[in-house]
Amino acid sequence: MRRFWSVLWSTATRTQGPGSGAVDDRAVGLGDASSSRAARVRRLTAALTDVQRAQLDGLLVVAPGARMTTLAALRQPPRRPTPATFVALAERLQTIRAIGLNADIARQVHQTRLVRLAREGARYSPQFLQRFSPERRYATLVAFLIQTSASLTDEAIELHDRLSGQYRLRPSRPMPINFSRAGARSTTRCVCMPASARH
Repeated sequence: MRRFWSVLWSTATRTQGPGSGAVDDRAVGLGDASSSRAARVRRLTAALTDVQRAQLDGLLVVAPGARMTTLAALRQPPRRPTPATFVALAERLQTIRAIGLNADIARQVHQTRLVRLAREGARYSPQFLQRFSPERRYATLVAFLIQTSASLTDEAIELHDRLSGQYRLRPSRPMPINFSRAGARSTTRCVCMPASARH
Protein backbone atom coordinates (compact mmCIF):
# COMPACT_ATOMS: atom_id res chain seq x y z
CA MET A 1 0.00 0.00 0.00
CA ARG A 2 2.82 2.36 0.88
CA ARG A 3 4.45 1.59 -2.44
CA PHE A 4 1.14 2.24 -4.22
CA TRP A 5 0.83 5.73 -2.73
CA SER A 6 4.46 6.41 -3.46
CA VAL A 7 4.04 5.53 -7.13
CA LEU A 8 0.78 7.51 -7.33
CA TRP A 9 2.40 10.56 -5.73
CA SER A 10 5.43 10.43 -7.98
CA THR A 11 3.20 10.10 -11.06
CA ALA A 12 1.05 13.01 -9.95
CA THR A 13 4.16 15.08 -9.24
CA ARG A 14 5.65 14.38 -12.68
CA THR A 15 2.32 15.20 -14.34
CA GLN A 16 1.67 18.31 -12.34
CA GLY A 17 5.20 19.65 -12.36
CA PRO A 18 5.70 20.16 -16.09
CA GLY A 19 2.02 21.06 -16.54
CA SER A 20 2.10 23.89 -14.05
CA GLY A 21 5.40 25.07 -15.50
CA ALA A 22 3.89 25.06 -18.99
CA VAL A 23 0.94 27.07 -17.75
CA ASP A 24 3.32 29.54 -16.13
CA ASP A 25 5.37 29.73 -19.32
CA ARG A 26 2.25 30.35 -21.37
CA ALA A 27 1.16 33.04 -18.97
CA VAL A 28 4.54 34.70 -19.27
CA GLY A 29 4.36 34.36 -23.04
CA LEU A 30 0.92 35.93 -23.14
CA GLY A 31 2.16 38.71 -20.92
CA ASP A 32 5.11 39.34 -23.23
CA ALA A 33 2.85 39.30 -26.29
CA SER A 34 0.46 41.73 -24.66
CA SER A 35 3.32 44.01 -23.67
CA SER A 36 4.78 43.82 -27.17
CA ARG A 37 1.44 44.67 -28.75
CA ALA A 38 1.00 47.62 -26.43
CA ALA A 39 4.47 48.85 -27.42
CA ARG A 40 3.58 48.60 -31.12
CA VAL A 41 0.38 50.51 -30.53
CA ARG A 42 2.28 53.27 -28.75
CA ARG A 43 4.83 53.54 -31.57
CA LEU A 44 2.13 53.85 -34.20
CA THR A 45 -0.02 56.36 -32.33
CA ALA A 46 2.39 58.47 -30.26
CA ALA A 47 2.83 61.15 -32.94
CA LEU A 48 -0.84 61.44 -33.90
CA THR A 49 -2.44 64.82 -33.39
CA ASP A 50 -6.02 65.34 -32.26
CA VAL A 51 -6.93 66.36 -35.81
CA GLN A 52 -5.45 63.15 -37.21
CA ARG A 53 -7.29 61.05 -34.65
CA ALA A 54 -10.54 62.73 -35.67
CA GLN A 55 -9.72 62.04 -39.33
CA LEU A 56 -9.10 58.37 -38.55
CA ASP A 57 -12.43 58.13 -36.73
CA GLY A 58 -14.02 59.79 -39.76
CA LEU A 59 -12.96 56.83 -41.91
CA LEU A 60 -15.45 54.66 -40.04
CA VAL A 61 -18.59 56.69 -40.68
CA VAL A 62 -20.62 57.34 -43.82
CA ALA A 63 -20.21 60.96 -44.87
CA PRO A 64 -23.33 62.90 -45.97
CA GLY A 65 -24.14 62.02 -49.56
CA ALA A 66 -21.81 59.00 -49.61
CA ARG A 67 -22.91 55.41 -50.12
CA MET A 68 -20.23 53.84 -47.91
CA THR A 69 -17.63 54.69 -45.31
CA THR A 70 -14.30 56.09 -46.47
CA LEU A 71 -12.63 52.96 -45.12
CA ALA A 72 -14.85 50.79 -47.34
CA ALA A 73 -14.06 53.01 -50.33
CA LEU A 74 -10.33 52.60 -49.71
CA ARG A 75 -10.78 48.82 -49.66
CA GLN A 76 -12.33 48.67 -53.13
CA PRO A 77 -10.57 46.11 -55.37
CA PRO A 78 -8.78 47.19 -58.56
CA ARG A 79 -10.97 47.76 -61.59
CA ARG A 80 -10.40 47.61 -65.33
CA PRO A 81 -7.28 49.40 -66.61
CA THR A 82 -8.88 52.63 -67.78
CA PRO A 83 -8.08 56.32 -67.29
CA ALA A 84 -11.08 56.55 -64.94
CA THR A 85 -9.56 53.83 -62.77
CA PHE A 86 -6.28 55.75 -62.64
CA VAL A 87 -8.14 58.86 -61.48
CA ALA A 88 -9.94 56.82 -58.80
CA LEU A 89 -6.60 55.46 -57.54
CA ALA A 90 -5.19 58.99 -57.37
CA GLU A 91 -8.22 60.17 -55.39
CA ARG A 92 -7.85 57.32 -52.89
CA LEU A 93 -4.17 58.13 -52.47
CA GLN A 94 -5.05 61.77 -51.89
CA THR A 95 -7.55 60.75 -49.20
CA ILE A 96 -4.80 58.91 -47.33
CA ARG A 97 -2.19 61.63 -47.78
CA ALA A 98 -4.62 64.29 -46.56
CA ILE A 99 -4.35 62.72 -43.10
CA GLY A 100 -0.65 63.54 -43.10
CA LEU A 101 0.77 60.38 -41.56
CA ASN A 102 4.51 60.35 -41.07
CA ALA A 103 6.04 57.68 -43.32
CA ASP A 104 8.77 57.07 -40.73
CA ILE A 105 6.18 55.49 -38.42
CA ALA A 106 6.35 52.28 -40.46
CA ARG A 107 10.04 51.89 -39.63
CA GLN A 108 9.34 51.77 -35.92
CA VAL A 109 7.39 48.50 -36.15
CA HIS A 110 8.55 45.19 -37.59
CA GLN A 111 7.17 44.69 -41.08
CA THR A 112 5.46 41.41 -40.18
CA ARG A 113 3.64 42.99 -37.24
CA LEU A 114 2.69 46.00 -39.35
CA VAL A 115 1.21 43.77 -42.06
CA ARG A 116 -0.73 41.80 -39.46
CA LEU A 117 -2.27 44.98 -38.06
CA ALA A 118 -3.01 46.22 -41.57
CA ARG A 119 -4.86 42.99 -42.35
CA GLU A 120 -7.08 43.58 -39.34
CA GLY A 121 -7.88 47.01 -40.71
CA ALA A 122 -8.67 45.50 -44.11
CA ARG A 123 -10.77 42.65 -42.72
CA TYR A 124 -12.82 44.03 -39.83
CA SER A 125 -15.97 46.05 -40.40
CA PRO A 126 -16.05 49.71 -39.34
CA GLN A 127 -18.54 48.79 -36.63
CA PHE A 128 -16.20 46.15 -35.23
CA LEU A 129 -13.22 48.52 -35.31
CA GLN A 130 -15.23 51.06 -33.34
CA ARG A 131 -15.37 48.53 -30.49
CA PHE A 132 -11.59 48.60 -30.13
CA SER A 133 -9.95 50.78 -27.53
CA PRO A 134 -9.10 54.15 -29.13
CA GLU A 135 -5.35 53.52 -29.26
CA ARG A 136 -5.69 50.05 -30.75
CA ARG A 137 -8.20 51.36 -33.29
CA TYR A 138 -5.88 54.18 -34.33
CA ALA A 139 -2.88 51.85 -34.56
CA THR A 140 -4.85 49.42 -36.73
CA LEU A 141 -6.02 52.18 -39.05
CA VAL A 142 -2.54 53.71 -39.29
CA ALA A 143 -1.06 50.35 -40.27
CA PHE A 144 -3.85 49.82 -42.81
CA LEU A 145 -3.34 53.25 -44.36
CA ILE A 146 0.43 52.84 -44.60
CA GLN A 147 0.11 49.49 -46.35
CA THR A 148 -2.77 50.64 -48.54
CA SER A 149 -0.87 53.74 -49.61
CA ALA A 150 2.06 51.61 -50.73
CA SER A 151 -0.23 49.19 -52.59
CA LEU A 152 -2.18 51.97 -54.31
CA THR A 153 1.05 53.66 -55.38
CA ASP A 154 2.28 50.43 -56.96
CA GLU A 155 -1.09 49.93 -58.67
CA ALA A 156 -1.10 53.49 -60.00
CA ILE A 157 2.41 53.17 -61.43
CA GLU A 158 1.61 49.83 -63.06
CA LEU A 159 -1.67 51.15 -64.46
CA HIS A 160 0.04 54.25 -65.82
CA ASP A 161 2.60 52.09 -67.60
CA ARG A 162 -0.12 49.85 -69.05
CA LEU A 163 -2.17 52.78 -70.29
CA SER A 164 0.90 54.43 -71.79
CA GLY A 165 1.77 51.18 -73.57
CA GLN A 166 -1.75 50.88 -74.95
CA TYR A 167 -1.65 54.38 -76.39
CA ARG A 168 1.80 53.85 -77.89
CA LEU A 169 0.72 50.61 -79.58
CA ARG A 170 -2.56 52.01 -80.86
CA PRO A 171 -2.27 52.66 -84.63
CA SER A 172 -2.86 56.21 -85.73
CA ARG A 173 -5.96 56.67 -87.85
CA PRO A 174 -6.06 59.13 -90.74
CA MET A 175 -8.86 61.62 -90.73
CA PRO A 176 -11.85 60.23 -92.66
CA ILE A 177 -12.50 61.92 -95.96
CA ASN A 178 -15.99 62.37 -97.30
CA PHE A 179 -15.32 61.66 -100.96
CA SER A 180 -18.82 62.57 -102.07
CA ARG A 181 -18.48 66.09 -100.66
CA ALA A 182 -14.91 66.42 -101.86
CA GLY A 183 -15.98 65.32 -105.33
CA ALA A 184 -18.89 67.74 -105.33
CA ARG A 185 -16.62 70.64 -104.38
CA SER A 186 -14.14 69.64 -107.08
CA THR A 187 -16.88 69.44 -109.68
CA THR A 188 -18.23 72.81 -108.62
CA ARG A 189 -14.79 74.39 -108.95
CA CYS A 190 -14.36 72.75 -112.35
CA VAL A 191 -17.78 74.00 -113.58
CA CYS A 192 -17.17 77.51 -112.34
CA MET A 193 -13.75 77.80 -113.92
CA PRO A 194 -13.53 79.41 -117.33
CA ALA A 195 -12.56 77.13 -120.14
CA SER A 196 -9.21 78.86 -120.61
CA ALA A 197 -8.25 78.16 -116.98
CA ARG A 198 -9.10 74.48 -117.21
CA HIS A 199 -6.46 73.75 -119.87
